[in-house]
Amino acid sequence: MGAAIQEINVLCRPSVYLLYDAQTLVYVGQSKTPQSRVLQHRGDKTFTAFKILRCLPDRRKYWEDVLIRR
Repeated sequence: MGAAIQEINVLCRPSVYLLYDAQTLVYVGQSKTPQSRVLQHRGDKTFTAFKILRCLPDRRKYWEDVLIRR
């Protein structure tokens, strides 16, 4: 997993997010406010990195499902 540079506004837009423990994908979620969801997961999931994938609000569930099945 390479470190991708993202604009700060990706944290405040509807997105799908992926949580990783080392190189292993451990969780896929979607949220209107991904930054707060990732922080909330610090209390109930073990992960060392995350990725936020911005998408259209009406496509969040679709992309979440696709990435979970992957």
